Amino acid sequence: MTAALRREMRAAGGLLMIGLAVTGCTAGPEPAPGSTVQVTTAPGTAKGFTGARNDVTLHTCSTENQASHVAGKVVNPTRKPQTYHIYVALVHDGTTVQVEESVVRNVKPGAAETWSADAHVAVDSPTCILRVERIPVE
Repeated sequence: MTAALRREMRAAGGLLMIGLAVTGCTAGPEPAPGSTVQVTTAPGTAKGFTGARNDVTLHTCSTENQASHVAGKVVNPTRKPQTYHIYVALVHDGTTVQVEESVVRNVKPGAAETWSADAHVAVDSPTCILRVERIPVE
């Protein structure tokens, strides 16, 4: 197992713990002290979602002026309009410090849209881990 894969697995575990905390589940450990979660839809709770990590690229994962900024592009490869929930875990030294959500609505088939999220926490040299959910527009 490569070091990069181990880091991604640790970060994914952190996302899962935070997701459980957001949905009100009391089982399992709490997020790290000082962690914050800024999401409107808990990961994994949207009706009819499909995992769509390959639809999203991350262009920016940085900290400046006591805030972290993430941004990228989403491309809809399907034949129907889609809404995307993009969850970004800001990770420092193997610990998830914050999770941010960016929602991109009604992305037309074959279209590309930009997305971004800002965290009001400074994370030195953050690693950004994405979880992406694609939901068909009804």
